[in-house]
Amino acid sequence: MTNSFYMAQRIAHKLIQQSDLQKVLTFPTNLAGINIAVGDRVSVTLSEFNYTNKTFVCLGWNLSESGAGGVNLILREDDSASYADMASGSYSTVTASGGIAEGFFGVPDPSGLSATALVEGIELDWTNPVNMTHVIAIEIFASPDSAWANSVKIGETIGTQFIHDASNGVDSIADGDERYYWVRARRFPTGEGTDAVSDRNPDSDTSTVNATRGALGALANLDTVGDAQIDDNAVGTDQIADDAVTADQIADGAVDISAFASGIQPVQVVSTLPSTAAQGDMAFLTTDNKLYRYNGTAWTLAVDGGDIVANSITAGQIAAGAIGATEISVTNLAAINSDLGTLTAGTIDASSVTVSNLSATSITAGTLDADRLSIDGVTLDTNASGQLIIADDGVSDDQVLSLDGSETTITNLQVANLSGDVSEVFNLSVFVYPYHSVPEGFNNEDTFAEFTIPAPDSSLNKYASLNGKVKYVPSTSLDDCILVMKFERKSKGTSSGTLIGGVVGIVGSGTTGSPYTHYVEISGNHTKEIDAYGGIAQSQTSPSDVSKPKAVEYKSSTNRTRIIYSGTQQSTPTYTTGSLYYNADRWISSGSWLDDAQGAQRYPIPDVGSISTLLTLPLNQALAKSSAAEDYRVLVHTLGRSSGTLSLSAIESQIFLMT
Repeated sequence: MTNSFYMAQRIAHKLIQQSDLQKVLTFPTNLAGINIAVGDRVSVTLSEFNYTNKTFVCLGWNLSESGAGGVNLILREDDSASYADMASGSYSTVTASGGIAEGFFGVPDPSGLSATALVEGIELDWTNPVNMTHVIAIEIFASPDSAWANSVKIGETIGTQFIHDASNGVDSIADGDERYYWVRARRFPTGEGTDAVSDRNPDSDTSTVNATRGALGALANLDTVGDAQIDDNAVGTDQIADDAVTADQIADGAVDISAFASGIQPVQVVSTLPSTAAQGDMAFLTTDNKLYRYNGTAWTLAVDGGDIVANSITAGQIAAGAIGATEISVTNLAAINSDLGTLTAGTIDASSVTVSNLSATSITAGTLDADRLSIDGVTLDTNASGQLIIADDGVSDDQVLSLDGSETTITNLQVANLSGDVSEVFNLSVFVYPYHSVPEGFNNEDTFAEFTIPAPDSSLNKYASLNGKVKYVPSTSLDDCILVMKFERKSKGTSSGTLIGGVVGIVGSGTTGSPYTHYVEISGNHTKEIDAYGGIAQSQTSPSDVSKPKAVEYKSSTNRTRIIYSGTQQSTPTYTTGSLYYNADRWISSGSWLDDAQGAQRYPIPDVGSISTLLTLPLNQALAKSSAAEDYRVLVHTLGRSSGTLSLSAIESQIFLMT
């Protein structure tokens, strides 16, 4: 109890911080546990929960009913940081006239806004606040003059860059259009108060940040651009359009053999072979109409035997008597295409005979025994019908590496040990003691529970899903409302994206018809690679614009994967061409929470009158694909509740890890 408004704020601040500590353990001990009194603090180490000397406070104890003798300690997590005072400037104060000056620290604002003119637009860059935890968007405003009163919101993003061009659905700009700009951070979806939005940058009703589309600087006053305006090596193949250079742009005789790049040697048409040449030079001699090549020491017409096209040399090109027995060396009978007559047994060594194409019609029935065949160490036999089969024990363990189900049909497969990508199921229960009271309204949502999904066996990538129930208790005065549950996964800080869609990249894009909701398509089936906790972007590292996949679907008719996402433009897709990357952690730093882009679960909670007992709701939640342990939390709040309380006590479920 206090009558000091400073002390009241200090106490309330500590209680709010301590309310975040929700984990409660029932910790069995031997009789030595009696020495722990209510209010005592203990350190707990449990490798199963990744606890190492984690601090807990004793809420109570009771004697164990196991019959083995012992004490059950009721422990709640504790943290010294939850007792820290807030900064002195964060306290509200009372003015001389009796008014209250709020000590709310406000929404952090972006800084360093700059505008750079481009040929087809204006590029805006800024620095985001250090703490972006509660910032849902950076809003961008533009005005045809420097007055804030004439500005309009032209877009929003969570990145640090925005391109203002003709595609903008709010303020389309053309060549010569000048715009002045502001940016600010938004914490809540609606509202203009200091608790909803930050200060503007620049923080003035008159902006000094401006640029003009298509501004070319010093080049704007030049009629032509010469060597002085073009840097060395500034013009390459990327700057020259396809088919832009034709014969009309090249003067007669302007390109000679010295103008060709190293490694490119055109054929010279000459009447006399050049006296000086380099290895690889080629010349067409007009006096005999033959093609010569320079081998490093002399011009030659010689052709290597390996370069002769099959069947291009006929009898007419071979002099009579030029080929005798000494010129014939046959290591493969397939080289001879004629009737050899009768071959005497024992005259051909088996190691000299290779049969690459032997049809069944070429073998007389009964002339080839099974024991005469050996296929990579597999022993063959025949059945009662004379059909060729694999003999008993004819295949050893080291001869079977793997079986491809798409190419193998096995009626009865018996194995001593099956390992690999196998599904797993285990129980997961999360209890909150005594209960968690659900707050009303989105702005007041808080954490109901946190839990960890263990790593799959053998470090295999598996999809996780949670199936079970939520237990809740309504008060007798509770009226009809909606319970909202939002799952979030903790980022591991993956900083590099994975290329999806290969080098072909984006093959289709469009809008869904819903504002700010678009789709992008890539070739192939990538539904196993993407989930709603990850992100897509067009840069492998440090992308400026990251989108959340709200849905993923594979279209077999086009062999494309379509990704539905939220963009920064109302009716223009963010991604239309180029490469596309996926990052399971959205390129967000380790420890930050990633929301489920498919949205929260919403349950209608009816007014059950005088009943106040433990009730249940079904819970089915898709989790992320991973090969490691993953941390999750569940945020909750109600909507439309005007009276009564709704309390949650537990999640009882099973976790399925599927391949």
